[in-house]
This record gives sequence, structure tokens and C-alpha cells, in this order.
Amino acid sequence: MPKAVNHADLVGLLRDGITARGGKWADLGAGEGAFTLALADLLGPGAHITAVDRDRGSLRQLVEQMGRRFPQTGLDAVVADFTRPLELAELDGVVMANSLHFVREKRPVLANVRSLLRPGGSLIVVEYGSDRGNPWVPHPFS
Repeated sequence: MPKAVNHADLVGLLRDGITARGGKWADLGAGEGAFTLALADLLGPGAHITAVDRDRGSLRQLVEQMGRRFPQTGLDAVVADFTRPLELAELDGVVMANSLHFVREKRPVLANVRSLLRPGGSLIVVEYGSDRGNPWVPHPFS
């Protein structure tokens, strides 16, 4: 049986994509925020993260976790559909972790994401290594 993924594992998945501490980032499709918390750990105090998800309850849990674990990292929790254009300030980076496999038409979504990034900004995509759709990964990224 595979081991459960823990916070250190998630930090490790993002680490190479984070080139500087601080800055303004977004986590699109944040859910309860496992990757948002990993991002906060890597960016450090003074950073600001906008977590976007359609599930208000999940974002509420994330806000509570961030307040306990990373109180010096700014957080905006935005209830929205990241597949539609978002009104966000220019970002240093965007994380999309295990969210693009729910999107059938990825190009327009990625174009919207690109428009959010400052010149030279980063996009970190974390996805399952799957070529075939299934109930958990309906539209694989590959």
C-alpha cells in the first residue's frame, strides 16, 4: 500500500518551481489547501497567496489552517471557478495542483492563467501521471 502524502512531500513537489521567497501567488483549485500550505511554507512570511476554489467549505477549512500554521503569510480565499477569467492582481506565480484534470478544454484556461502572471512569472502544474480518464482524473493532462 502506498504511503500517504504528507506536507513535506507536497513542499518537495513545489520546491523547484519557487525561485524566491515572498511575492504574490495564487493556488487555483485550492480545495482544502494542502498545496496552499506547502506554498506558504516555501514563500515564507510576508508572501501573499490567493486561494481560488468553488467550494466555500473547503476554503473555510484552509483559512483556519493558514491562521494556525502560517499566520504571517497573507491569504485571500476566493470562491470562484478558475476555468473562467479571474480578476486578480498581477501574480509572481500560480500553482495548479491536481486541478487541470477536471478541465476538458485546457488551452483557454491556461491562456487565462497566463494573463494573470507578471512577465517572467511562474506556473507550477502538479498532475497525476495518467493517460486515460477515470472517475478521479476525468481529463488527464498528458
